[in-house]
Amino acid sequence: MHDRWLDMVRRAVKGRHEEMRAIRGEIRAWVANPEMAQFAKEARLRYLRSKLRDATKRFGKNREIYIRLKQLDAPQYYLDLKLNRADNLIKEMRGYEMSIDILEGKREESDQITEEMIERAREFPIENILEVGANRRAKCVFHGGEDFNMDIRKNYGHCYVCGESGDVLTVYMKLHDCGFREAVLRLNNS
Repeated sequence: MHDRWLDMVRRAVKGRHEEMRAIRGEIRAWVANPEMAQFAKEARLRYLRSKLRDATKRFGKNREIYIRLKQLDAPQYYLDLKLNRADNLIKEMRGYEMSIDILEGKREESDQITEEMIERAREFPIENILEVGANRRAKCVFHGGEDFNMDIRKNYGHCYVCGESGDVLTVYMKLHDCGFREAVLRLNNS
């Protein structure tokens, strides 16, 4: 039953990636028209700026909650959750800022990652970043398990204990506490 479930999840993820690749191709063809390119650039900038404003507001609210929890002498666990959330929001805001800078010409496009880079990173052998036993199991990176509970098949991992799953990029991001872009760049340079 597990094999059927894992195959179903893998097919769904693969289908999603193929569908997204096709959609991106259609968008690239549409954007090739110079008028559409300018329109798309302006629309993308508006979208990124709104997402940046939203993330900034969420960061401010998170900060207020952290300060309030600190004043109430809340347990360290709750403070750590808010600090972790703040770190994630900072990464999110930096991503939006970088994208805006690239669109406005303030940064080089070489700072961007491409679909080919993402595909190359997804093909990186998961065995090279995890200790995988003879039974194709590894220690779970999602919950920090001590036992070999994470099943590794076709460059994809699934933990039987915590139920988390992910491809090589997801595992790398969790293992090295980094963002998507950084994981893609590092796996491409490995």
